[in-house]
Amino acid sequence: MAASKTRTMGDHLFDEYWVFCAQAGGVQRVPRMRFHGLMEELAPAFRFEQLREMRNGGTDIVYNYVTVVGAMR
Repeated sequence: MAASKTRTMGDHLFDEYWVFCAQAGGVQRVPRMRFHGLMEELAPAFRFEQLREMRNGGTDIVYNYVTVVGAMR
């Protein structure tokens, strides 16, 4: 993997997924924790990383090597 990592916050990725499902119509959405569980299963096959980072007394999920198409971040 490249030295430069693209980082996407898990909440942002889930929000984009949720909007996609709503706009696509008829797509079954899964809850946030199930989404992240499924992403964890996909990580080895698609060569991205899912990390859990401690922040403000809680845990944030971060994805390395994952981007959102059209994202300005």
